[in-house]
Amino acid sequence: MICVECVLGIDGGSSAVRAALVDLAGNLIGFGFGGPANPKEITLGSSIAALEEAVSRAWTHAEAPACVARGGYLGIAGLSTVHDRKAYRREVLPRNWVHESGLDIGHHLDIALAANVREEQGIILVVGTGSACFGVGSSGRQVCVGGWGHFIDDPGSGYWLGLQAMRAAIRSFDGRGERTALMDAVQRFFRLPDLRELPSIIYNPFFSRDRIAELAPIVFEQARGGDLVARSIIEQGMDELALMVKTVAESVEIDLSRVPVSVTGGVCKAGDLFWNALQSALSSVSSEIVINPPKFHPIIGAVILAMRKVGITLDDARCESLSRQIIQSVPYAI
Repeated sequence: MICVECVLGIDGGSSAVRAALVDLAGNLIGFGFGGPANPKEITLGSSIAALEEAVSRAWTHAEAPACVARGGYLGIAGLSTVHDRKAYRREVLPRNWVHESGLDIGHHLDIALAANVREEQGIILVVGTGSACFGVGSSGRQVCVGGWGHFIDDPGSGYWLGLQAMRAAIRSFDGRGERTALMDAVQRFFRLPDLRELPSIIYNPFFSRDRIAELAPIVFEQARGGDLVARSIIEQGMDELALMVKTVAESVEIDLSRVPVSVTGGVCKAGDLFWNALQSALSSVSSEIVINPPKFHPIIGAVILAMRKVGITLDDARCESLSRQIIQSVPYAI
């Protein structure tokens, strides 16, 4: 059997897994998807199974026999401690996806940072289904703020925005809150003849938080239409994200007038209203702050770090080429 010389990059988020097999020249070999991967929100076994699904699909897409990759980086949401990563590594090694000496496992924020920040210091703000901010100072000190999960945190995230939309809708329905177009919008989203049927859907044990996060675009839509409640929800969420950035910057001693903040995640796709609201909130932290849109998807960051494990550096040109290959090969993958 001819073994393909490659690395494996994995973006293991709370909503889905993306796995990319890339040859040592930086070309895509195969790409695969799997289910949610955060072991703090599902079981460790289910998380590993989601990765197994994604890696298997990547090799199927490659139309080549599965081989042991020379290097690999797994960026997994929820792996916040050294203990978490060691436990995860013990589960991954027997799968023989990557040579033991070339395997590294980190947090989802590590690959987001690698994908978007090239300098020795920087800040990445992730605003997806969940939210978190991660920064590295010139001294090498690293700090993560947020990322505690949807039960107790994740302000400004897709889930948080969706949850606030439902809360505003039922308060409007009851007459306890300000009248808002979100009431009808939430009812239409869930295809309910009566909003009072909402509990029967959201308290169903099979109802997922991803479904709530899908309400986030509706909040932006209603805000664009002039709904004051929707706009207030967005402003509150952006204020919380700005507080994350401020806290990280102060902790790692980054001057926000000199170092831009990179922002990534699905909520960024909401367009100008998101970027303008975030810029406005951040202006209260620093009048000279600069925010950058996503440079590359986190899966590219995983490949960058996997390549480093085998002594190869991917420059921006090759990262751009790899991104195009993924998009052309698997539309809507990133």
